Amino acid sequence: MKSEKAKQYLKNNREEVEINWETGETAWMIWPEDARKAVEIAEQEAEERVYEKIETIMKTLREVAEALCPIRLGEDYDKTIYNMIDEACHNEWIDGFITGAQWREDNPVAADSASDPESDSIELCGLLWDTENLAIGGYEKDGHHYYTWHEAMEAARSVGKRLPTREEWEALCDLGSTWDDERKGRWFGGNHDSDHKGSLFLPAAGLRSLSSGELAYTSSFGFYWSSSPGYGGSNYAGSLYFYSGAVAPLNNSNRAFGFSVRCVRDK
Repeated sequence: MKSEKAKQYLKNNREEVEINWETGETAWMIWPEDARKAVEIAEQEAEERVYEKIETIMKTLREVAEALCPIRLGEDYDKTIYNMIDEACHNEWIDGFITGAQWREDNPVAADSASDPESDSIELCGLLWDTENLAIGGYEKDGHHYYTWHEAMEAARSVGKRLPTREEWEALCDLGSTWDDERKGRWFGGNHDSDHKGSLFLPAAGLRSLSSGELAYTSSFGFYWSSSPGYGGSNYAGSLYFYSGAVAPLNNSNRAFGFSVRCVRDK
């Protein structure tokens, strides 16, 4: 067994038993359940080594990914490649722009409709940001929609749009923002601290708990998904959160939470 972790586990869990009562001879014994656990540890360690090799390979494909994918990859993007989820996401985004165009053709709506994929947008940081949160699918309550990360990715894709990347949320926050205590949310960019001209408003709709399914922090915190997979594996994704006193665009959240979604389009 090449796994040092598995070897150490067996060493720590072995039991010395007497095999000859006349001579007192003893031997080390490993119980079946401990042996199975050691195998699991060895397999996990082997999988981690495979992921490390995949990460190295994926780094060399970064320029290809930038050319093919309709997203902007930040300079530190390679840090988020923990497994092959990135590649799957890129393929989803590419296919999404095709299916989104078909969705618009099959579902004509009035130009001023809230469900129109081409509804009002504002240009900030080289992107077209929707002026309203996504309101198709997810879990709806009190006029707000909440999505798990997978639901958010699919819902945005279905209308030919996408979620902002972690770096794009950061760029938006770098424009400055101001809390609006009357509307319960933050204005980003433009004249965010005065007449709000050229600014983007994000309501603080709170979140939907991954355990109870109940809403929490409504009107006090805003939580928004990014398209970037999170550090540490496939259970997390990047997100933005804010409240009256601070903004955090590089948060890492469990994908099972229900967050708000604000879509973007490339110019």
